[in-house]
Amino acid sequence: MGELKMEEMSLPALFDQARKMHLSVVESDIDQTWRCLCFIAAVWSLYYIPADSCPLSAYLGFRYLRSQPRPSRDVLGWFSSGVVLLVAGDIGTASSYDPPYLPTRCNGYDQGQFPQGGYFVAASDGVWDNGAACGRRYRMRCISGRKRPCKGNSIVVQVVDACRSNPCQATFILSNQAFDAISKLPDAKINVEYAQ
Repeated sequence: MGELKMEEMSLPALFDQARKMHLSVVESDIDQTWRCLCFIAAVWSLYYIPADSCPLSAYLGFRYLRSQPRPSRDVLGWFSSGVVLLVAGDIGTASSYDPPYLPTRCNGYDQGQFPQGGYFVAASDGVWDNGAACGRRYRMRCISGRKRPCKGNSIVVQVVDACRSNPCQATFILSNQAFDAISKLPDAKINVEYAQ
C-alpha cells in the first residue's frame, strides 16, 4: 500500500486512505470500536495539529489500524452518523407556549422582532444569559419524547424572550408554529438537539 506521507495528506485524503484499508466497526465489538476511535483520534490530531509539529500520533494510529483484522462495517459511515452527532450540538428540552407573545423581554411590543415564519423561542435562564441571547439563532431538531413525537426535520429559531415561568419548564419554550414544525404532538415535552 505504500508509505504514508503525513505532510501531504488532507482530511479527505485520510478518509480515502481509510476506505482503501477497508476499516470498519461492528457495534457490538468493543475492541473494534476502540480501533475505530483510535483512527478517529489520529485523523483529528492530524487535521488540527500541523504535520511538521506532531505527525507521530496520526502515523501510529494508522500503523496500529493496519495491523488489525478487518471488521465488517464501514468506519466512515459509523463516524459520520455517530461521532458527528455527539459533537453537533447541545441537548435540552422544549415545549410550546400560546399567544399573546407580546411584550417580550428583548424588544417589548415591537411586532417586527419576530422572524418570518413564526419560528421563535423563549429561553430558559441557562440560555438567556441576562439578555445576551436576544436575537440569537439556533438550529434545532426533536430527538425524542413520549409517544414518538418527532417529525425528523430541523428548524432555525430565534430567541425573542426569556421564559416567563419560574422555574422554566424546559430549555426552550417554542412558539406554536416552531413547535408544530418539529413535533407531531402539540402539548408534548420533547428532547431537542440545538446548536447556535
